[in-house]
Amino acid sequence: FSNPVSVCCFIASLISVSVQNQTMPVNQSFPKGSQPELAELSAGSFKLDMYDSVAQKYAFGSLVFNNSNSAFEMFLDVCLQTHVKPVVCCFEYSHLDNTVRMFKKGLIKPPVFLDFAFCGGNVTGGLTPTMENLLGFLQRIPPDLPHIWELLTFGVHEFPMALWAASLGGNIRLGLEEYHYADFGHPTTADLVKEFVPLAASVGRKPATTAETREYLGL
Repeated sequence: FSNPVSVCCFIASLISVSVQNQTMPVNQSFPKGSQPELAELSAGSFKLDMYDSVAQKYAFGSLVFNNSNSAFEMFLDVCLQTHVKPVVCCFEYSHLDNTVRMFKKGLIKPPVFLDFAFCGGNVTGGLTPTMENLLGFLQRIPPDLPHIWELLTFGVHEFPMALWAASLGGNIRLGLEEYHYADFGHPTTADLVKEFVPLAASVGRKPATTAETREYLGL
């Protein structure tokens, strides 16, 4: 299941910004010096929430990330015309299917950057962080799809899933988000990356350099 391009290196993505159900003119231009190179887009709708098992209630209850197919296509088209590479976040298997459709439609340039998102702990809305679910994504990737992939986990310590991803040839995204590692002294994102590097080395992986990353992503 490993991507042969990433046998010895991995990319640690630090942050992302997602937008949903918005409109943007296709001729959108960016202020000088602010042109982004990556943009994370969700490939479909989902219900991201937090559940208190003691009180037995959701934090929001009515929160739905309404990412329609037309909105997804519109943002992909904007990325294509402004030379921004989309990082496509998949919370469900159907999101991966939708991404493949958009690649075949010509809205995503190769390699397709897949971002597999898992929800654990008190965070609900996506697949739970298990090896079985990770393999479920990888087994559903068409063999002829030029792609790279990374993994992120909400609500729980990310290292177990991240190490599995590294061992399978994938990339990892580390950050605080909904889980702040209080039991580890509230480290920064940089601290998490530094701590993960020797773990990745134990499965034969090393961080990609900036130049390697740009070539790998096709930037």
